[in-house]
Amino acid sequence: MMRVGAESRKILRHIADKYKRQGNLDLIGTGALERSSIEQWLQTEAQSFDVPSADMIYSLAYLPRTMPLDGRNDGGAGRQQKQQRDMMMSPSHMQKVEEMKQLFEKSSRDLSKVLDIYDQRLEEAEYLAGDKFTLADLSHMPNADRLASDERSARLIQSRRNVSRWWADVSSRESWVYVKSLQRPPSAEAPF
Repeated sequence: MMRVGAESRKILRHIADKYKRQGNLDLIGTGALERSSIEQWLQTEAQSFDVPSADMIYSLAYLPRTMPLDGRNDGGAGRQQKQQRDMMMSPSHMQKVEEMKQLFEKSSRDLSKVLDIYDQRLEEAEYLAGDKFTLADLSHMPNADRLASDERSARLIQSRRNVSRWWADVSSRESWVYVKSLQRPPSAEAPF
């Protein structure tokens, strides 16, 4: 899974502190108030964003790309595709697909609530912890990137004006674009 994890957050803090004079001085904040805001949003990411976003990513990796999700109906073509898909699946595989669909729906509801709060926060500030890009924003980027790049989950970000603006800003940062260029794209074929 794509979870950042407690150890990864410690590593983020350590590297940002160790190299603060060589990079972005604002990543860990320059004063007690900024640092406490960053820590608050790092905890919010760990406790409220990480699990539903990682669960959604996991379910999306398993679910067929053609499967309508979240009650979206694509008419008779969708039913026909489902019937064809079901005929090709074993009962245990069909059960796993149903479990993943339920996980997707639950994580979508949970993540929607979190992103509604983020949207309110981002109405007040340019970034999560204030008006500077910090570790609070950085810790969200791996999972947010996966969600934003999959058409089945992108609407969670796109449908919220302030979250969408924030994501457009942080995902277009030169350093993030460079990191993304180093990654292999996921296989275009569904795993099943």
